[in-house]
Amino acid sequence: MLHNCYNNIKSRFLTKVNTKKRFTIDGDENRILEIDVQDMSIMSRIKPAMERINKVKSHWENLQDIDPDNISDEEMDKLQSALESSEKEMRDAIDYLFNTNVCEVCLGDTSAFTPVNGKLKYDIIITTLSGLYEKTIKAEMGKFDVGKVNKRVTKYVGK
Repeated sequence: MLHNCYNNIKSRFLTKVNTKKRFTIDGDENRILEIDVQDMSIMSRIKPAMERINKVKSHWENLQDIDPDNISDEEMDKLQSALESSEKEMRDAIDYLFNTNVCEVCLGDTSAFTPVNGKLKYDIIITTLSGLYEKTIKAEMGKFDVGKVNKRVTKYVGK
């Protein structure tokens, strides 16, 4: 009986603690991004992730200056390898930032560097998801009652 009571309480508590949201990408029910847009741990990942993203962006921009019509086959192989490396590094950095497989769901087989309406896909993803995080975290923090939390903590750990 006590075990069932514990499981019931645990189940209800965990339901309330799961803060992940589900987003359908481009209306495709097979492409669902499940992400916790109120996870405060993103704050510890922003700086290292953005450093990685900016490094890859810079490297990728330098590759764009190469004219593929005027290079040798060996140089073309190096260019292809560098582009593939940049793609992988960008996807890894974005997935790290948002702590989930964002790129697999949002990009599928397309490149993070694909232009869409004057922006690159990776930039659209970062801007959109960062905005969701900011909006959600601000709204949740607005509901936060420090006094109530302090009372509960004091009850358990003493004064």
